[in-house]
Amino acid sequence: ISVTVAGRLVIAPASLTLQLSLGSLATGTVTLTAVGGPVAAYHVTVPALFQPGLSVSQASGSLAAGHSVRLTVSAAAGLLPGAVLDVAPGGATVPVSIQLGA
Repeated sequence: ISVTVAGRLVIAPASLTLQLSLGSLATGTVTLTAVGGPVAAYHVTVPALFQPGLSVSQASGSLAAGHSVRLTVSAAAGLLPGAVLDVAPGGATVPVSIQLGA
């Protein structure tokens, strides 16, 4: 008999500061890693309050044990303070802020 133990997600970085350049979206990356087993279904959502100013690529999927996925996070200049990404399973939140770049 084979038993598969569900893994947990490790998120790096724990908070994200996006650099905003003149005339473009602010972008950055967050990496999700499955530790201790596979993660059958992860979901990264943007609370309605912060849509459409904040978006995430590859917002859902699955990960084999030890594997990672790099998500691209994009934000518009008018992003409201206090923006977060909600990550499941695990119920983690990743604070997102914008810093003006050169």
